[in-house]
Amino acid sequence: MPFLENIDPSLPAEVRTRLEQLRQEIDKILDAAMRHFATDIPNRIAFRLTGNSSANWGGDLMPQEERAQAISFVVRYEHLPIDVKVRLGKVDGEWHIRNLGELRHVLNDFRPIIQNQNDLTFYTNVNATVQKRLRRSDPAQGLRLQAFEGDSDKDVSAAFAQHLGESTKAIATLLGALEYDYLFNGVLQHSDPQYSTRFVRDYTTGEFNYILWKHVAVLGQIHYWLTPFYRVLRLLNFPSLGSLVVKAED
Repeated sequence: MPFLENIDPSLPAEVRTRLEQLRQEIDKILDAAMRHFATDIPNRIAFRLTGNSSANWGGDLMPQEERAQAISFVVRYEHLPIDVKVRLGKVDGEWHIRNLGELRHVLNDFRPIIQNQNDLTFYTNVNATVQKRLRRSDPAQGLRLQAFEGDSDKDVSAAFAQHLGESTKAIATLLGALEYDYLFNGVLQHSDPQYSTRFVRDYTTGEFNYILWKHVAVLGQIHYWLTPFYRVLRLLNFPSLGSLVVKAED
């Protein structure tokens, strides 16, 4: 949370106090989320992919849905903005967030992963796919993923799977303590009537600034917890984006 580390002393005392409270709220939420981590995994992990192609999937090791899921998640992850700086300034003598639009765009970029449960890239859906591969023992069932400590033959697949489950629970705890549903369904993407009264109040009083700020502040931590899933999905026989000259299908 780089933009909450050093609070500008030139800000009004009321604003500085509120930002300090905001930082304490976020720290408390993160502490609760961190309690899910209990499994130690090696600093260096190597992966092995094996499996028998299936006629059901056109000779591939996985269904097209899972391959599309991997591509979508990797592309989203690689383009997620995680080091956003909040720019403050005065407008007509009053302090405002000058890049409010940028914060809104950042939140919208994360939405499929942290809010849309039916999206293939929603974090629990990604976890379910990776867990299935890690726990698979019969290569005839499709792609099998194994994790090994460094360059050794020590199989740490079970521990790695447990760690991924803990990461998923940590993200769920963090999201459960915040109000992304209000932001996405009441403000950013939709204007659901159930949130109308609150949104008008938050917007006109200035409270909306802090709500937006708070929910952007934790996205970097969510991105970090998603990293192991990215590493796994990036290992696949990853296709490159086709050029502007469209190739004919085989």
